[in-house]
This record gives sequence, structure tokens and C-alpha cells, in this order.
Amino acid sequence: MSTQSSIHFYLNWAKERIDEMDATLASLESKVSEVHADARVKANQVLTDLRKKRDDFRATVKKQRKPTRPRGSKRRQD
Repeated sequence: MSTQSSIHFYLNWAKERIDEMDATLASLESKVSEVHADARVKANQVLTDLRKKRDDFRATVKKQRKPTRPRGSKRRQD
């Protein structure tokens, strides 16, 4: 498997996981109003935590997508 193919596989996998997280959050958000008042605070906290984990994962994927210099290449001095 070429490096380019491996990268595409990883990026597609990551996008699918982010899409799953978004769908789960949307489903849970729609159910919060049905929860009793005492549990609603906890449910909102869980949603906040899930959003943060999703955003952290998205940031990690974005960081990994940035092209890096090949090993052994030297940085050009201007």
C-alpha cells in the first residue's frame, strides 16, 4: 500500500468517525428535552464533554493532515 493510499484510508476513516460523532451528538441533543429536569443538567454536561472530545479529535486529524517534509530533506535558508 502506497503512502498516499495509506493517508487517504486514514483520512476517510477519521472523517467517518467525526460524522458518527456528529450524528450521535445530534441524536442526543434532540433527546435532552425529554429528560427530567434533575438529569438535564448532567445530560448537558455529557453533551459538552462529547463535543470537546469530537473537536479535539478533529483538531488532531487536521494537524496530522498538514504535509511534512520528507526525512532527510533540509530546510532552505533564505
